[in-house]
Amino acid sequence: MYLFQRSLVKSIRQRLPVLLALGLAIALTVFISHSLFHDATAEQESDGATVRISALTSESGSIRVALQQQGAGGSWGERQHPDLNTVPATAPTGVWLNSSPILLEGPSAAGGPLFCIAAHGARSDFFWRLLRGFSRQAALDLGMQVRFTHSTTGEEQADEIARCSAHGAAVIASTLAAPDEVGPALRSAKKAGARIVTFNSGPELAASAGSELHIALDDAAAGRLAGEEFNRRGFSGRIACLLHETVNVGLETRCDQLEATYTGGEVERLPLPAGADAEAVRPTISARLLDTEQAPLEAMLALNGDTLVSALQSIAETKDELDVIVKVASIGSNISVQMLSYDIRETHWEFFINAGAEAQGYLITAALSMVHTYTSDAAFIRQPLILAATPFVFDEQTVQRSPSEAMAALQRIQSRLALGEEYFE
Repeated sequence: MYLFQRSLVKSIRQRLPVLLALGLAIALTVFISHSLFHDATAEQESDGATVRISALTSESGSIRVALQQQGAGGSWGERQHPDLNTVPATAPTGVWLNSSPILLEGPSAAGGPLFCIAAHGARSDFFWRLLRGFSRQAALDLGMQVRFTHSTTGEEQADEIARCSAHGAAVIASTLAAPDEVGPALRSAKKAGARIVTFNSGPELAASAGSELHIALDDAAAGRLAGEEFNRRGFSGRIACLLHETVNVGLETRCDQLEATYTGGEVERLPLPAGADAEAVRPTISARLLDTEQAPLEAMLALNGDTLVSALQSIAETKDELDVIVKVASIGSNISVQMLSYDIRETHWEFFINAGAEAQGYLITAALSMVHTYTSDAAFIRQPLILAATPFVFDEQTVQRSPSEAMAALQRIQSRLALGEEYFE
């Protein structure tokens, strides 16, 4: 049995326990005072809100639960997931397990204004999976109808922006990794009536794309910080900047600033197969590590977490043939690093810089809502507001000193990763 608790907070505070029998499909009708959604002093008859519990069994045997509320038209709204929403396959029998509370704030967002997020990059990329999870959390918290898409080319991304515009999207958010294709599409959507938010790559191009607000990691600061960190740690050889996307102005900026800041040697750029999985990326990295016609590498800077994993795997495959110990640093990380051997991580993983996936995901979605209700007309806004997250080097020693807190954080990350996949259900 699973005890699922919801907190209902509006003009009154109530707690309503909902019981979930694992393995069964249960629908419950919960009667909520009308004053939950209206003025508590008004004389009204009570209305009913129908909710149901959804459960999903994973391949590992764990069970994930969610709450759905039925809208006035009979359709079911978004699945709402508490932070703690998974019963592991190893859970003891005969013991009540409690989810964390969630808020039920009113009807489903179905039928509300459409908001679109058009991202570049591979859907499977860990950074984007995590960003999507926090975007989804914000959409649930704010009761928003959000369509999230990924495109591997600028042309596909432009087509998606045009589709959102044709469907009457109130606000469209897009990355600017491929500004030549995406910029005209955003300007056309704005002319047709949509308001525009941009994020991730290309803050210097936000104004020309018609954006009112740009949210991103400060790519220039991240590249400088990586160079400064290599300097501080005494590196004195060649560093490869690993470009996992060949067309991305933000990644180029990171490499530019690494090259401008690093004083220990040369910086080269190593393009990787764009949009490819690790099986295709690793041979490219391994071939460079073993290339005797070029100067040997002392280190590599991966520009996302997936490439970090591939780089460490490539080192593991080639280390017996290398004359030097090659180090890897990254902007962003990936929980799959923990699956590598301790020896590889301890010997070759140097540091990583926070990429701000969580903040970007949540704030982008919140920005869609804010811009939609903005008091100023879009035509009055000539320059976008730039919100650039400050990068920092992650302190792994603190994590190692707090294993229980680290495990709890890992579980929350896993929860967000699963939540983000619901955009594609």
